[in-house]
Amino acid sequence: MKVFWFHSGLMPAACETLGYEKRNSCGWLESMLEALLEADPALELCLMGWDRRPCDIQIGRVRYVSYAEPGLTRYRKIPTRFQQKAKRLIEDFNPDLIHVQGTEYFYGCFPQNVYLGKPVVVSIQGLISGLHVAYPGGLSPCELRGTNWNLRSLFRGHTIYDDQRTWREGRAVQEEKILRTQRNFIGRTAWDESVIRYFNPHARYFSVNENLRPELFSAMRSRTSVKPHSIYCSASSGAPFKGAHWLIRAVASLKEEFPDIDLRIAAANGLRKPTRLRDRLMDQSYNVYLRRLIGELGIADRITLLPSLSVEEVRMELEQAELYVLPSMGENSSNSLCEAMLVGTPAIATFAGGTPSMIKDGVEGMLVPPADPYALAGAIRYAFLHGDEMEAMAANARARALKRHDAKSNAEATLEVYRELVAS
Repeated sequence: MKVFWFHSGLMPAACETLGYEKRNSCGWLESMLEALLEADPALELCLMGWDRRPCDIQIGRVRYVSYAEPGLTRYRKIPTRFQQKAKRLIEDFNPDLIHVQGTEYFYGCFPQNVYLGKPVVVSIQGLISGLHVAYPGGLSPCELRGTNWNLRSLFRGHTIYDDQRTWREGRAVQEEKILRTQRNFIGRTAWDESVIRYFNPHARYFSVNENLRPELFSAMRSRTSVKPHSIYCSASSGAPFKGAHWLIRAVASLKEEFPDIDLRIAAANGLRKPTRLRDRLMDQSYNVYLRRLIGELGIADRITLLPSLSVEEVRMELEQAELYVLPSMGENSSNSLCEAMLVGTPAIATFAGGTPSMIKDGVEGMLVPPADPYALAGAIRYAFLHGDEMEAMAANARARALKRHDAKSNAEATLEVYRELVAS
């Protein structure tokens, strides 16, 4: 069988061969790719995506292609040149099936002649249509007063509400076109199936779990190596809907009761005050707001700003953290939450989007309402005071995650979807 993938970015194998810097994201795609190749020795794949770095190489049974189109915008009008290149590549590879990874970009709404009549299946990752409402993170214009007066917003128009408008009027409209026009979808939560049914009641929906990075399966978390009152949070400061400000408020309310509390936020380099002109031009309004909030609450010494982490560093953080917290106002199936469950780190998450499908409240972790710093602070306090109970829930979560993210089972389920669509 020959399968054509559309995806964003460039896979680590191609980066390594070409000497490019690897990304620390999209590890589940790499894991699934490796599992599929192992499960079906006759499988051939061609992967095409947009990346700033050009690529067209063959490694084993996989061809990696990326196009560094100047000025290519991923979520507005599809460039004609990109359509033509995609069509030529599909003609050259002649796949049995086309698999679109995610609805956030335009790969799923090409004109039908680009797909050459091949069966198409779209995997759901995040869902812009269900998230753009939450983009400002529950923050009012009053709270954000003054944060938009930075070089980035003045010269490039990138305020929080500008970004929300782009999501609502650009990316969400494009995604809805994908959801309405495509026939076959792969998802994994009750929420993503509901969104698909909302736009396309007659679509075929296949439930297939995601793989996680294999390095996390062998994690050996021990309570003796845990740092008391430490909280690990993944990239929550990247956008307001990720909810870092609600978690920061919750931590601030606990600093007197737990003076050694340590909130460790990954991919948080943007929260460091920029000094160079280039960094100031790239500084985002949300970063300005968070820096101001941290200063007003007086908890800079209780927050550790981490860079973007490798998988080994993520594993180490999760093994040493007493608690993992996901404060997001909108997720489908957070990979960082799944990684915490897999490592066995006690977890608190928000009751939003597909998260309730990923972790069972009171059995595998704790769920709190989104945008509620009071409930979040209460859950963190409870977790710190009831360590044995939280560890028992984490053990249940790990058992579920080991089964849910089993690479071999998920690869076989994906191949079964491929076979069914090709046969039909």
